[in-house]
Amino acid sequence: MKRKVLAIICTLSMICSFPAMAGPRIAKKISVYPVTGQKISVYSAMEKTATVQPVAQAVQSAQKDAVYPVAEQKAMFEKYGFSTLDGHSLLAVQIHPNTVKDLGNCYQAQATFLSGVELENLAPGVRQTVSVDDLKNEKKTFVATEDGFEEEGIQDPLGLFSYWTEKDGEHQFLYHDSHDRVDKPVFIGNIYIKKDAQTSIYLDNSHKKVTKASLNAQGNDYDGVFLDAQGYVTKLVDYGD
Repeated sequence: MKRKVLAIICTLSMICSFPAMAGPRIAKKISVYPVTGQKISVYSAMEKTATVQPVAQAVQSAQKDAVYPVAEQKAMFEKYGFSTLDGHSLLAVQIHPNTVKDLGNCYQAQATFLSGVELENLAPGVRQTVSVDDLKNEKKTFVATEDGFEEEGIQDPLGLFSYWTEKDGEHQFLYHDSHDRVDKPVFIGNIYIKKDAQTSIYLDNSHKKVTKASLNAQGNDYDGVFLDAQGYVTKLVDYGD
């Protein structure tokens, strides 16, 4: 029995001290059965490296080359349409802070998507009840006036809460205040943003490249979303005043 154990030890010593050969080496699993009868798998340090590194590199490559569900994202944006003015999506987005993930070739973030509230231009006195928040099933009633709309139940003798509509393609969107579109949340989902995408503030014509940190911050609300041919977001614009 002692000679058998000694033979195994000598064999292992020779294998582990064998000089490395040039070129790639395939890791080999060496199984031995010592006196206890328990099976042991032995890998040299170099063989462990040769096995683990290619796997890690393959995972990184797969992440870099992966195509995330941007086709669905593109179809979703197309469903709501694009502005006839400059081609931005008619969906606005509010990116949720601290939800951004680095997927290799793009960033994924959770966001609330908002669509403009639409009203028909009807005769003065006609009431229209529409959704102002699809997520909460919240509705409001607007009454047509000579020069726009009033929200029913709101006393506004000075006309501070005036509403009017503007046409964009086939849509008749409701506006208020200093030319702000009235938006309603319609759903929550993921948004896929290219790593070379930019954010922009319309009023001061500023532009910044997106980063994971900047997208994770508060205040990433955009009413101008631009896509590439695949459906990735390439530009996020704040048209607000």
